[in-house]
Amino acid sequence: VRRALAGETVTGTVELNGLLWDAIYSPVRDATGTVTGLIGVASDVTERKQAQEALSASEERYRTLVENASDGIFATTLDNRFLSVNAAFEGMLGYCRAELIGTDAAAVIAMEHLTLADAMTARKVAEGGRTRYEIDLVRKDGARAPVEISSWLAFADGEPVAIHGIARDVSERQVVEATLQRRDAVLEAVGFAAGRFLGGNDY
Repeated sequence: VRRALAGETVTGTVELNGLLWDAIYSPVRDATGTVTGLIGVASDVTERKQAQEALSASEERYRTLVENASDGIFATTLDNRFLSVNAAFEGMLGYCRAELIGTDAAAVIAMEHLTLADAMTARKVAEGGRTRYEIDLVRKDGARAPVEISSWLAFADGEPVAIHGIARDVSERQVVEATLQRRDAVLEAVGFAAGRFLGGNDY
């Protein structure tokens, strides 16, 4: 108010009786330009401010959830350039976030899996929905990181604008599956040999 009386137009948000108001104070001048009073206009913005605060809190919870997730979480453009990645995705590949943002995802996908990854992207863009598939990613040190990719389109104003996805490390699962396959193969071979042995003995 003092600033308005001093000749300055002032805007701001004030709290009064538990409500929030966006207020504008403008000086009123006489014919000589002298400030003789002020005009004030205020709008109740309590609900809007509360909604903004709730949205900010929700976004912060989402960011915290994404950053602390054990799975790699990423977003790419529709032509597969990284827009964002979480800490787990960085650790999965050994690249820092700055190295990945803007990079074509093809740079970290094993050569033999590029065709599959491109086909899954094309299917999402053409048909929508979610795709799930397994590929090997290539770490910064050249090692392979087998992952299951689950991804889907993100929309804005009804139009697809990005791809969001989750990369889950399946290396331990693949080790278990390979161990079970070897066990089954051994058991099958033992069973076959035992059958031949018993079949060859005439009691």
